[in-house]
Amino acid sequence: MMNAPKDTLDKILAVLPSQNPIVSHLAKGDWVDILAIMDKKVLRDVLPKLKAHGAKAIAELPINKIID
Repeated sequence: MMNAPKDTLDKILAVLPSQNPIVSHLAKGDWVDILAIMDKKVLRDVLPKLKAHGAKAIAELPINKIID
């Protein structure tokens, strides 16, 4: 989960391994909230790229179970 400038959304979505992340517009400013599920092993490689594209307030949450 992260916040990012709206104008970098396409770049961030290109970096994320998730097929269809959730994107919500934030109440103030031109920022969006992005929620994506990914394997913890991938996060190590993706995190610097997200930060380079302006992602802030990045939160990693544990997932107990994924039902596909």
